[in-house]
Formats: sequence, C-alpha cells, structure tokens
Amino acid sequence: MAKSFDEIYPSKPEYQRYDQRNTAFGQAIEKTGKVVEFGAEEYRAEKINQEIPGFSLVEYAFNGAAGLYEYPKGTTDTQGIAYYDWQSIGYVTKPNGVPRWMGTPEEAARIITKVAQYFGAYSVGFTRLDKRWFYTHSRYGKPLEFDDNIDEGYVTEEKAVFPTKHQYVIALTVA
Repeated sequence: MAKSFDEIYPSKPEYQRYDQRNTAFGQAIEKTGKVVEFGAEEYRAEKINQEIPGFSLVEYAFNGAAGLYEYPKGTTDTQGIAYYDWQSIGYVTKPNGVPRWMGTPEEAARIITKVAQYFGAYSVGFTRLDKRWFYTHSRYGKPLEFDDNIDEGYVTEEKAVFPTKHQYVIALTVA
C-alpha cells in the first residue's frame, strides 16, 4: 500500500503557520508603510546608472523574466497573479534616465541564448523575419497583418498586427 503524504513528508505537530508580516519584507512594510520595491523604476535606474556589477539593464531584464510571479507588469504585487493573467510575462521596462542597452548582434544572441537555455530551451536560432512564415489568419479567423509605422505589435478583437521594424526572429525548440 502506498504511503500517505503525511507519512512521506512528516512535520512536527508544534509547527505553526507563520505570519508573513514578520519576514524581512513584511517588516519593511510595517516600518515604512510601503512595499519594498526592488523592481521599482527609480531603484533600478539608480543601480543601473551606478554601474554596479549584477545590476545592469540586461540583469534586470533577466530578473523580470525569471521573477514575474512576484511582480506582474505595472505592479508590485506579491501574490503570484501574473500566471493567472493574459498579459505577456517576462515584461520589463527600461527605467527613465537609463540609456538603451547597446551591444553587438553577437552579444545579444549570446545573452538571449543563455537565458532561453536557462528557461529550458533545447536549441536557439536567429534569422531575418520573413512575412511568408506568418499565416494570413489565425485559426479563429483573425487577420494577421503587418504595419510599417508601429514600434510594438498589438492584438484587438478584429486583428493581430506585427511591426515590420522588428527585423529578426528568435526560434526556440524545447525537448
């Protein structure tokens, strides 16, 4: 007969649930009246501009992708709601006052490959975008279109629009 969960993972009866307000992060709220916002734009900008190793725009982007369960886009929530939302996960904004990341295509490819493999990609490839690879319509009948005049793609009830300014495609395989 299989063992029960409690037999496999015993815990002492004196163990009690713990009040999160008594953790280091909870104490900060009690003492300052606000959430510690390590991901807040002002904090990130300060660290990036100080050029502290481990706090570059690239590291913050990686942290945002790895830690979105903590901070969904535009919030400092810590209840893990990002996984229950339709917004894009892994979204990080560049703080105001911080220069845009500049690197060679080879550096960008190395960073993206490393991060993708960290998250489980088996292989990573890069190529120029070719419109022929896109369907004309989604399986639900929504037209898939291109626009030369936008910087970011968007989806509405009527269509999905891709910016032609994005010239490259990243292809991933997961084994």
